[in-house]
Amino acid sequence: MLLVLFAGFCTLGQKRIKPPIVQEKWSKDYEPFRIAGNLYYVGTYDLGCYLIATQKGHILINTGSRNRCL
Repeated sequence: MLLVLFAGFCTLGQKRIKPPIVQEKWSKDYEPFRIAGNLYYVGTYDLGCYLIATQKGHILINTGSRNRCL
């Protein structure tokens, strides 16, 4: 009984607001470009994603929303 009352009290403490998953600017195309050397910007208009290209493989930093960057 005490556990049920405590669980009900905890849910009244804050309202859960689901954040938006996709912003329009996050999916707007943006032309990839070389920043310097082997560092490239491969993100969207408002999400920065960076690619480091090496001979041993590539490294993607900040993969963006739902694999949008690559």
